[in-house]
Amino acid sequence: GGATKRPLRRVAAAHRCRPKRKGPPVRNVRPSAVEVPMKAAVLVDTGTIEIREVATPALGPDDVLIRNAYAGVCGSDLHAFRGKHPFRKPPVILGHEFAGTVAECGGQVTECRPGDRVTVMPLVPCQTCRLCRMGRQNICLHKSVPGVGAWPGSFAEYGIAKASVTYRLDP
Repeated sequence: GGATKRPLRRVAAAHRCRPKRKGPPVRNVRPSAVEVPMKAAVLVDTGTIEIREVATPALGPDDVLIRNAYAGVCGSDLHAFRGKHPFRKPPVILGHEFAGTVAECGGQVTECRPGDRVTVMPLVPCQTCRLCRMGRQNICLHKSVPGVGAWPGSFAEYGIAKASVTYRLDP
C-alpha cells in the first residue's frame, strides 16, 4: 500500500524531543564539561581553521547532547571564514546544520533518549517579540543560533540543542 502523507508540521511535532513537564529532575551523571574535552574545528582567524580540544558543552535541564554524525557547510559559515560575516567572528566554532545520535539528555527531556538519531532546527526564537507573535520566528531579532554567543557551533564531536528544537529521525 501507499504511504499515508501527513503535513510536515504534524510529523515534526510528533517527533520533537519535548521537555518533561512532571517529576523530579534526573541527576546528570556525566562529569562537568571542563573534565570532558572534545575536538572541534575552530575558526581562529580569518581564513584559518584549526582542530582544537575544547570543553564538551555543559548539559542544561532541557538540553540534548548530540554526537555529531553530519554537519552542513552553509553560506554563512563561508562568509565567517572569509571575514565577511557581520557577527560570527573568530575565535568561534562554526556550523549550525547538523544531525547525529543523542549521547545524553537533560533531566527535563522526554521523548528522546540516548541512541536516538536526531537533527536540530538551528534556531531558538524568543517567542515574545512582535515577529514571533506573527509566526515569523525565523527572523526573530532575539533568536539564538549555533555558532553565535553561548550556543557553540556544530563543527565538533558533540553539539547541544534545546529539546524543543531537536527532532527524532526515523530509523
